[in-house]
Amino acid sequence: MTYRSVINYNTCTKLVLIAPGLSGSQPSQDVEEWFKRVRKAAPDAEKMTQLALDHAVHNVVMSSPQQELVVAMTKHNIERSFEWKTFEMLWAQPPTIERLGEIQTKTLFIIGTEDMKDNLHTAKLFKQVPNICFAWIDGADHTPILTHPDEVSSLILNFRAQVIKL
Repeated sequence: MTYRSVINYNTCTKLVLIAPGLSGSQPSQDVEEWFKRVRKAAPDAEKMTQLALDHAVHNVVMSSPQQELVVAMTKHNIERSFEWKTFEMLWAQPPTIERLGEIQTKTLFIIGTEDMKDNLHTAKLFKQVPNICFAWIDGADHTPILTHPDEVSSLILNFRAQVIKL
């Protein structure tokens, strides 16, 4: 997904990002190896799902009541990816990392304190966005919407209310 493909800078007045990726940011060796293990298991969707969820990025959600849901969602997405004929990620060009300062939209960036190091680094890079507000959810991993839905909802509603007042 690219920001330019989903955001019309002329009409978008608010933007909420929940643990986003960032094109142009290089994944750590750990993440590269994790992705390779998952891809290598293709076309075994069960094995790919197991490997995809066997990473620190999912520790919180995998020990939560949402475990079955995230397993089903992950397996569904993996099975759908077989229709795409590739497991490679397609990133924005030019890389978004080079254009963060261009985002003038009031932005809320939500991330869990237990997300993986790569995403915590991505959060630091997003400090280049001029109108950004960061919300860190204690004890959440990469899926705060599943493990901390009330907090995520409250953050979004409060952000929306503040932006409307301005």
